Amino acid sequence: MLTLPFEDSLPPDDPDLLPGLAQLGLSARPCRPADRDFLLALYAGTRASELAQTGWPAEQVQTFLAGQFEHQQRHFETHFPGALFLLLMRKGMPVGRLYWWEGREQSVLVDVILLPALRGQGLGTALLTALLDRADARGLPIELHVAAGNPAHRLYRRLGFVPLADKGFHTHMRRPVPQEAVPNG
Repeated sequence: MLTLPFEDSLPPDDPDLLPGLAQLGLSARPCRPADRDFLLALYAGTRASELAQTGWPAEQVQTFLAGQFEHQQRHFETHFPGALFLLLMRKGMPVGRLYWWEGREQSVLVDVILLPALRGQGLGTALLTALLDRADARGLPIELHVAAGNPAHRLYRRLGFVPLADKGFHTHMRRPVPQEAVPNG
């Protein structure tokens, strides 16, 4: 079983991470090993409709999802060392995850998932706007990958992301730093 070695990725209650998070009714803290079951269920929710079409028995679906979840976590850890692996909270209850990486030349929205009940209410837009503000203040473009067919494509385009490459199963997108946000110097 994969452990989640993320709790050292961010000091708790870092006020500089996303200053507007509290205004959204959210807080964030580093993911902990005890969060694994929630994070797995959150991930599984993103694959439910896809796996419902397989006809697999429930046990096989659960085994597959657990393996895919652990593979994804290892991928994120390997390709984004030093990333912030955050559990999003509302009223003390977990409601999503946000994985974010910043380098000297760019930032990457590694992954963001909200519980289905919170989708479509503007929370994702507000959360992404806070990330854009953070990146703009640092003069960093943001890159991400979004799965084919994911309704978030519309949101990303609306927020200024442009496709860099269509990889079939996902699209690689980038949001450049707006000219007015480029630091002088």
